[in-house]
Amino acid sequence: MGFSLFYVSLFLSLVGTSAIIGFLFRFIALRKELVFRQVIIAFRQSFLFSGAIIAALLLQSQGMLTWYNAFFLIAALTVLEFFLISYKRV
Repeated sequence: MGFSLFYVSLFLSLVGTSAIIGFLFRFIALRKELVFRQVIIAFRQSFLFSGAIIAALLLQSQGMLTWYNAFFLIAALTVLEFFLISYKRV
């Protein structure tokens, strides 16, 4: 119970922090889109980023994190991000 609460609270804090940082970066650097679209993109990518961090920490705690597991995790999340980008445009 304690570890699950730790991972859930870490996930939520990572989502919030990375979403704010991603939104600020998009708002300052890329002023081409509307603000609400930038927020949606920032939250989507922060969920994926936080999920990758939590998955890597869970694998590491079980002693199963190797370089090829990390590569497959990043590749799967990259494919998911490309799918979400292409799904929105169709």
